[in-house]
Amino acid sequence: MRDGLDTEICRLERLHQGAELELLLITARGALSPSEERQLGELERRKEQLQGRIAWFQSILEEHAPPGE
Repeated sequence: MRDGLDTEICRLERLHQGAELELLLITARGALSPSEERQLGELERRKEQLQGRIAWFQSILEEHAPPGE
C-alpha cells in the first residue's frame, strides 16, 4: 500500500509543480487578457486542489505508519 501511495504523492507533486510553473509563466507576461485571467484562476484552484490531495495522502501514510516511525 505504501508504494502505491508514495507513487501517487510523487505524481501529484509533479502536477503541482507544473501548475506552479504555468502560473509563473502567465503572470510574467504582464497585462493579462480575460482568457488568461480565467486560466490563472483555474490554475490557482487546481494547485490548491493538488496540495490538498497531497496532504490527504500524506495523512493516510502517517495514520498507517508502524509505531515508532
